[in-house]
This record gives sequence, C-alpha cells and structure tokens, in this order.
Amino acid sequence: RTSATALETYAGCAFRYYADRILKLRDPEEDFNARHAGTIRHHVLETFFKEQYQGPGSRVSSQKIEAFVEKEIKTALAANPLIFEKRYQYPIALAELKDSLCEFLEAELKRLQTSQLQPRPDYLEISFGAGKNPKLPPLEMEIGGRKVRITGIIDRIDVDEKGQYGLVVDYK
Repeated sequence: RTSATALETYAGCAFRYYADRILKLRDPEEDFNARHAGTIRHHVLETFFKEQYQGPGSRVSSQKIEAFVEKEIKTALAANPLIFEKRYQYPIALAELKDSLCEFLEAELKRLQTSQLQPRPDYLEISFGAGKNPKLPPLEMEIGGRKVRITGIIDRIDVDEKGQYGLVVDYK
C-alpha cells in the first residue's frame, strides 16, 4: 500500500523519497509550515469552488478573488497557524500565500472559461482508499505479480456539461 504522493516523490527524486519516507529526515519548522500552508491552500481553493464559482460563464473580479482569499486565509490560519523563528518572515509568507492563491484562481478561472469542454468543478477533495471514509476504493494494480494499492486524495475533478469527460486537477 502506498500513496500517490509517495510515488510522485519517488519519481521526482529517489533520494528525497529515501530521506523522507525511509530515514524520516525532517526540518521541523519547514515541515510544519509546509503542511499548514498546504492545508490553507486546499481550504481556500475548495471553499472558493464550493461557494464562489458559478459555472463556466461566470466572471469573478480580481478584487473579489483577493478579498475572498484574504478572508479564507484568516479563517484557515485559526486552525493551521504558521510559525516562524523571525518575526519579519510571517508577513512575507502570508503575502506569498495570498499572491500565489490569487494568481492560481485567476488562471484557473480563465482556463475553465476558455475550455471547449466547458468543464465545471464537480468533485472536490475526493479520497480514494485513504482516510476514515474514503469515497472511492484504492486504485489497485498488479506489478511483477504483486498487487499494489494506491491511495490518496484527488484535489478536484472537473466534468464536462454532458458528464462524459473528466479532468483530474492536482494543486501541487
């Protein structure tokens, strides 16, 4: 049993996989903030597509996106604080987080609006074989005579108007 993220790490750099997954080497501050920043990003994006996105023809202004992102970052920070050794690092990290989320949302909205398929984000944070209540079973593959179960969470699945085509979106 392995996760999609573990496979991605291994494919990207076998040594990083070895250091992270086998030796379990960690930088406590970096690991903590990276996890929390990732959770914040996912919260903002999931909430945006649940509450703000009205479909391929809808328009959301840059100002509305920025205000939404600021509000949701504050909400998510309550449960996922970022901690830095030096005080000046905090506002820099928040600004980078906000800017990257705003840029991503603007690019995603443009992609959704200009796609010929007219996709809509129908599924958000869908677990497969992971967590307490997975919505889908794990992906099972046979490799070299051994059955491998891959688990994980799909960030988003966009589906076309007719429900014939889907696009899996990973926020990394």
